[in-house]
Amino acid sequence: MSSVYHRYEAAVKLSNGRVVIYHNINTGLKKFHRFLCEKFENPDRWVSYSVRRKDNKEIIGKYKNSVIGKEQWAVTIFTATMDNEKRTGAFIPIIYERNGNEITRNMFVANKTIIKRNSLLITIPEWLFDKILAESKKELSAYYQKEKHQSFISEMTLSDKMFFLKEKVITESIPGTEPEQDYP
Repeated sequence: MSSVYHRYEAAVKLSNGRVVIYHNINTGLKKFHRFLCEKFENPDRWVSYSVRRKDNKEIIGKYKNSVIGKEQWAVTIFTATMDNEKRTGAFIPIIYERNGNEITRNMFVANKTIIKRNSLLITIPEWLFDKILAESKKELSAYYQKEKHQSFISEMTLSDKMFFLKEKVITESIPGTEPEQDYP
């Protein structure tokens, strides 16, 4: 059996959100890594794990599983966006028309969900675009009701100034990391 200084524990984060803790790893990190790859293949893939010494809780390493690029529908919106103060995302101006008047709603999108972005366009997943449109219409109708205006959601339509393109995109693959040193 290994000495106290050579005993490790690992916290493994799974794709379903659970965290599994292995309290006594003394066979080596590379062998443990192979074990994880075999055990948590499908449907519960391991996302990441961190290993630390049991004796003094020193973190030995943090390792991530590879993410395979996938094909998904996305919407490219041709408009200038604004960063929020903390730079954790962007505001997308959504322009509506109601009775000949333009109404602009700035909707927030987190950096994690943005597929591509530059100064003139932003690409986000289609499901998120649909959710943003539904949410902004609901908020606009709530505002009009609060101000005691008569309005119907069907009256609000996207402006002709809103240019967007639906397309299929392939997200980037992210390579995984594995232990370089095989701790005993």
